[in-house]
Amino acid sequence: MLDSITLKQCGLDQLVFERNSSLGKHASADYTLVWHIDLIIGLQTCLANNHLDAKLKASLQHILDTKRAAINVYWHNFLVNERSIRHLWSSQQTIGKNPLPSYRALATNLAELSHIHGELITSHSINKKQLVQLSEKLQKGASILALLQELNATRAWLDKVTMALDARQFSCQESKADYDILRNILTKVYAVKVQDYLAELDQSANAVINSLSPLMQQSHAELLARASAIHLEFKQANRKHVKQWKQILDSCT
Repeated sequence: MLDSITLKQCGLDQLVFERNSSLGKHASADYTLVWHIDLIIGLQTCLANNHLDAKLKASLQHILDTKRAAINVYWHNFLVNERSIRHLWSSQQTIGKNPLPSYRALATNLAELSHIHGELITSHSINKKQLVQLSEKLQKGASILALLQELNATRAWLDKVTMALDARQFSCQESKADYDILRNILTKVYAVKVQDYLAELDQSANAVINSLSPLMQQSHAELLARASAIHLEFKQANRKHVKQWKQILDSCT
C-alpha cells in the first residue's frame, strides 16, 4: 500500500492505468511513443523521492535504465507503426503539375521530425504537442511512394523517347521537314512544359531524400538506398535525353 501511494504521488499509477486500458492498448504509435517518454520522466521524478523504500527504488531504477536503453527501439517502432509515416510509403497519390511546393513542405516536416528525434536522444524528452501536430501534417501531406512511382514512370518515358530520337537518323539538308518537326517539339513542348516538370521532380526528390536521410540511414538504410537509387536512375535518364536533343541540334548546325 505504501508503494502504491508513492507511485501515485509520482503519477506512475495513472500512466500504468492508461497503458493497460483498452484505449492504451490500441493507441496510435505517436501516443505510444509519448507514453514511454512520460514513463521515463515519471520514473526519474519518483527516484528523486528520498522516502522511497530501498527495494522499490532499486526496482524502479532497473526499469528506468531499461527504458532509457530502449529509446531507439521505441523510436524505430514509431517510424514503422505510426499511421502518418506509413502513409508516406503507401499512399498512391496523383502527382500534380507542380509538385515542388508539396514536397518542400514534406521535407520541412521530415526535418522537424529529425529534430524531435535528436531532442529525444539527448534529453530523453519529447514535445507531445509538436509530435502529434506533425503526425497530422504528415498524414495530410505528400506521399514519398507517389514521388518514387512518378520518378520511375518518367524515367521509363524518357528512356523510350530517347531511343526513338536516337533511331531518327537523317540529314537536315535532305530532311528539313523532319528537323523542323523535331525543333518545334523541342521548343514548344519539351522546353515549355516537360523540362520544367522534370526539374520540379528532381528538386522534389532532392529535398525529400536530403531530409529523409538523417531519419532513415540507421533504421531503414535499405529503404533510403532504394529511394536514392530511383532518383539517380531518373537523373541519368534525364541527362541522356538532354544529350540526345543536343546531338540532333548539333548535327544540323
